[in-house]
Amino acid sequence: MQAFNYMNGDCMRGILIALITTALAGCATHLVPLDEVKAVPADRILATTHTVPAEGSQKVTVIRNSGAFGGSGVKYPLLVDGEPVTGLWSGEAVTIYLPKGEHLLTIKFPDFPFSNPPITTLVNVPSKFSIYRIDTNDAGITLQPSFE
Repeated sequence: MQAFNYMNGDCMRGILIALITTALAGCATHLVPLDEVKAVPADRILATTHTVPAEGSQKVTVIRNSGAFGGSGVKYPLLVDGEPVTGLWSGEAVTIYLPKGEHLLTIKFPDFPFSNPPITTLVNVPSKFSIYRIDTNDAGITLQPSFE
């Protein structure tokens, strides 16, 4: 009678596929519905330049989607035109007001080994997009416009 060999190719391939699938599933965010988003508390707003409504400005909401295992315990700093506005935890949102013209929204990551470089998105106001989402998936982290 031959003993079962756990190290044969088929078994190891199955284990490897299961581990990769589990790892990738743990790294993806899911869309947080607008009515479930938590607003960043006022005491965490670092600058009011872009967080107070102004005449002629466009309201833009930046949402950090939730669900990613990697990075979920880290606050992502949001900068508008290079000025720090706040830090976003998973599932949080901040509303900013942008005057007409071009603006840069930047997510800057803490200085950890293997951390991501800053991610920047250009917003040209007026814009048809009033929502921008921070997403994490197997391709990395994105900051992109959204319709919802």
